[in-house]
Parts: sequence; C-alpha cells; structure tokens
Amino acid sequence: MPRFTISPSKSQKIAPIQSSFSFNYGKATVRLDPNGTYTLLVDGSTFSEYVNSARRAPQYRSTVQKVSEQMVKAYERETELYTKLTYNLSPTRTRKSVETLLNGLELKRYSEAPFPIPKPLEQDVQKELEAEAEQLFFRTFGRDTQAINEYVDSKFQQAYNDRLAAWNELSAFHDSIQAQNADRQNQLYYNEYSTKKEELENILNGPSSFVDLEIQRLLGSFQLPMAIDLEYSYNRTKKRLVVELEVPDGNFIPFEKASVLSSGKVSIKKKPIKEWKEEMAYCIYGLPYYVASILFNASTNIETIDITIWEVGRMKGYMWIAFDRDEFGDFIAHNTIANPIYYITKWPHYSSIEYHYGGITSVEGDPRSLFLMKVKKEKQLLENSVPINSSGNRPLAISTSQGDLNPDPIILTISEAHILSKEVEDPSIERAIINAVWAGETTVAVDRKYAEDWERVRKEVYRK
Repeated sequence: MPRFTISPSKSQKIAPIQSSFSFNYGKATVRLDPNGTYTLLVDGSTFSEYVNSARRAPQYRSTVQKVSEQMVKAYERETELYTKLTYNLSPTRTRKSVETLLNGLELKRYSEAPFPIPKPLEQDVQKELEAEAEQLFFRTFGRDTQAINEYVDSKFQQAYNDRLAAWNELSAFHDSIQAQNADRQNQLYYNEYSTKKEELENILNGPSSFVDLEIQRLLGSFQLPMAIDLEYSYNRTKKRLVVELEVPDGNFIPFEKASVLSSGKVSIKKKPIKEWKEEMAYCIYGLPYYVASILFNASTNIETIDITIWEVGRMKGYMWIAFDRDEFGDFIAHNTIANPIYYITKWPHYSSIEYHYGGITSVEGDPRSLFLMKVKKEKQLLENSVPINSSGNRPLAISTSQGDLNPDPIILTISEAHILSKEVEDPSIERAIINAVWAGETTVAVDRKYAEDWERVRKEVYRK
C-alpha cells in the first residue's frame, strides 16, 4: 500500500496579541501573550516613567478587555481547526457531471483569416492610368482626350496583368502562412482535446495508474492541523478505495482554553475533561468525512471508501467507516455537518469512542486485536447485505430484546431514537440507545406503540 505522511498545513501556534491607545504622555500598548501574561509598553518601552499613568488612563481597561477577547477567539480558532473538519468538505464529483463534460467536448478548428487586400479591378487600373496620363499631357486650357485615351489603351493590359500577378503572389503567400498556422494550431487543439478526453475517461473508468497520480495530487490539498500518515489500496474491479489513517498518539487536541474574567483579563485553564473528550470525538468522527470528500474526486469509479483510523503505530484503533459515493455526495451537498457524531449512524461503521446519553465517556482507542475483531464483525454484517429499512438505513442489529417489545417494532436510527425519547420520556429507549452505541450498532428497535408519536415527531422535525 502506498504510504504518505501529511504534515500540518494550518498554523497551530497562537501569537501574542496587542492593541494600542493614545494618552497624555504618548502611545501605550497592551500586549497579551498566549500564556495569559500582560505587558504594558509606553512608546515601545516597559521602563517608561509613564507606565502607571497609562494604567490609569480611561482607555486602559477597555484595551485590556479587547485583547483578552481576541485571545479567547484565538484559542477557540485553534480548537476549531480540529473540531470543524466537516465545515470544509469538498463537493463530490458525480458520474453524470463528468459524462456531461465528456459528451459536450468539442474539437476546435482553426479559422483561417481571409486575405485582406481586395483583388484588383479593371476599372481601378483604368482610373490609375488616366490619372497618370492627365499629368503627362497636361494643358492649361482644355484636355487632350485623344492623347490620354491612346496612353491608357497602350498601357492598360500590361498594367492590369502586373497588378493581378502581384496580388496573386501576395494572396498565395498569405494562404501558405494561414495553412501553416492552421496545421500548427489544429494540432494543438487536437492535443488539448485528446488530453481532456483521456482525462475525463480516466476519471470515469479509474485505471489504477491514473488513480494513484490523482490521489497523490489530491493529498497536496489537505488542510489539517495535525500530521497524519495515510496508506491506501485501490481495487478497480470492486470500485473500492481502502484508506488507513494514523493520527498522533495520545492527546493531540489542545488542552487549554481561554475565558474573560469580570476584571477584563483573560484566564487560561485546562478544559473540563468532558469538553476535551467531546472535542477529541468531533475530530476523530470528522476526519473520515474530510478525507472521503477529497479522495472520492480521484475517480467516479470509486463507489465505496473504507476508512480506518488508528493511533500512530497501529496498536490502538479508533474507527472504521464505509461511505457510499452517491449517498455521501448527496448528503454533504444538502447538509451542514456541524456534529459528525450525530450523523455517524447513517453509515456502516465501528467506533471505539464510548458514548452515554448526554456525553462522551471515553475517547480511548481499542487494543489492536479487539479493534480488528470488532471491525471484522461490522464488515461481515455489511457484506451480508441486510435489507435497508424504511428509514433508509441498514439495521445491522437490534439493540433491545424482542421479548420486551410488541411484535414488529419500529426501527429508528440512534439520532431518531434520541429525538423520540425526549418526546415520550421513556427510559427504556434511552437504555436501548446506550446499548446500541456500546455494541457499535446503527439502529434501535422501539416498541410499535410509539409509531404514532414518531410519525408526529418526524413530521415536525423534517418540516424545520
């Protein structure tokens, strides 16, 4: 499998922030370092005798407040580089759009320019000769018509033949130049047409050599805050791209956050563990969306992308997920994926990240052997092609015992079950959701008695 290391391309370092104001004794600058240290300078110096005067100036407090708020935003932007990967997804190219381009491809032809000099006319030659004769046989009184006519008659045929020969020579030279230009330009047009045609056919058919080059090109467009290692294998016949990602070991999400105190100064503290775990989960869950949105564009022959996320070294695994090209492209085209966790049940997947109703409880990866076993189970269920239910999802398992339900339960996605549980306030649905997530399942079986409640809730939700 080809392996690539993708370096961070977005700056993670928070820069110092400063803002200045004028007061009676000069220009004061409040500088705030990322560690929360404030420095006050007067005219560029920290040793000015007017530093205390600057602190007493009316603008000092508002300036401190300003740089504090800017520092808070800087910390937020640093975290968002990791948690908002799904905000920058590339549109997925459709097969139909490529076929339209291919069918509309036209071979250009060079249009030869006409010879700009008009062909000499007999009347024009005659007028020129008459003008010459008027000069030669000039009379102060009257016109020597006979002499003029004799001169024109004697010169006309030779003059006309000379002008016509010169015109033919120039016209032939022009035509030869145009023919050379046409040959050269038509060859360029043909090369351009052939190259574009071959490129579009390769995008559609996905030969392995072309896909390898396209993936290498697309990897250069990755904009990630952390380094990742990426390996892939492409099966043209099965129309499948398998991607293995390795993310940094341990805790690569920023640990600290900033907030503004009542004094106007900034406070830099460690994030609550619950908040940090949620951000870690957002990054892990968002990464496959980001990668798939780019790599699907290597070729429309890629109908499925399998993505596995490991901790570097592959001793721990975080997630496996499979995206269908058409469903994925349509989904990201019509949805803003602010919360990748919420939508994860739409796709066949397994995740080691543990979720209890109300929050993330663990972002630890599974040991390699356990992870591979869990992923293998999910892939086997996928290969068995369990029929898709009325919600448009493939129920890989039912998370509540059938003995506890009426016959013919309704099958909901985990996100749909969350919505229903809030409406009917049945703890058994919440327990079923937790069990489903623990088991890595994508759906929940809910008692048929809630069918009418769900239909009403569904109409309200999808009307918004």
